[in-house]
Amino acid sequence: MPANRPLRLSGVRALLGLCGIAISSTATAQTVEFRLREMTGQSMIGSSGDAVLDFVIEGRVVGASETTGIASFGLYVLSWNGESSGTFARLRINNADRSIFTGAPTTSTTGGSFAGVGYPFRAMVAQDAASNGLVNPPTSATGFTNTACNAELSGILGLSSGTFLVNTLDADGDGIPDSSPLNGTGQIVPEGSIAPLDPIIGTTFFGSNGSFVPLYRLRYTLTNLGPLTITAHVSGTPTVFTRVQKTAAGWQPVQQQPASVVLTATAWINGFFGNPVDLCPPDFDRQNGVNSVDLFGFLNAWFNSCTAGTCQRSADHNCNGLLDAQDIFDFLNDWFVGCP
Repeated sequence: MPANRPLRLSGVRALLGLCGIAISSTATAQTVEFRLREMTGQSMIGSSGDAVLDFVIEGRVVGASETTGIASFGLYVLSWNGESSGTFARLRINNADRSIFTGAPTTSTTGGSFAGVGYPFRAMVAQDAASNGLVNPPTSATGFTNTACNAELSGILGLSSGTFLVNTLDADGDGIPDSSPLNGTGQIVPEGSIAPLDPIIGTTFFGSNGSFVPLYRLRYTLTNLGPLTITAHVSGTPTVFTRVQKTAAGWQPVQQQPASVVLTATAWINGFFGNPVDLCPPDFDRQNGVNSVDLFGFLNAWFNSCTAGTCQRSADHNCNGLLDAQDIFDFLNDWFVGCP
């Protein structure tokens, strides 16, 4: 299986330090759940369907005893059909007033809207635009293992901090979270002041109370039609928060690590997109588990010199860019081992 790895998650940690944000101990019983979903409910691709797929990665917090929201996350997306099988683009996620955009999926960024990472989590993007996702980035430049077997959208880094955080928490525009005891008093808020996460704001923007919120939206336009496998992956450990604190660098979330992280998915008619644990490399046809059909299918692809750019399934099993006997040995080894 391709050895793709997350990248630049250390950048989140570095920015947290610069902003004076501390990460406390693990939050008891809280789980951050992510899911990948086709936004329009599309279930077919190919000549009888639509080659444009609009996805959203959503997140929520479940099992919390108080209003708890997502503070930071790292994600990346893989298409297992090869780099030439389609192209990625970011989709609009917010309106000009920072509310969630609910119209038809569009790549437009006019009118103050934002594409890619949602507005509350754009502190990293403001520091480095590459944190809004890089398409097939060079390994040497990013530390991400890029393979020809996959189309990668990597380095999706979200952090709610500073202006992006307070603007989401502050409806009356005075620069103070509306849940702060000093909001509307005209007093200067001293450093160290604490404000709880408002339940309505938390539910709407930060995934509180078990409500999924959009973290990242993307479009995948297929050029090689056929069964599709696309996966979302969690990079590192996300953080959560129940309150915010005034610091020298502005308002920051008081972050905790959740007790667990889950990534769920949805299946569709002539393809599959979902949790990477559901992928099985020797299940070559992605149907009915590992059997002789997969073995003959792989060998047929190998003898026909199938690569990611020429066929729906590549015979370059070890994803080293070469089609040679080693791919057969590696496939056979995985085929005999099978999958859970």
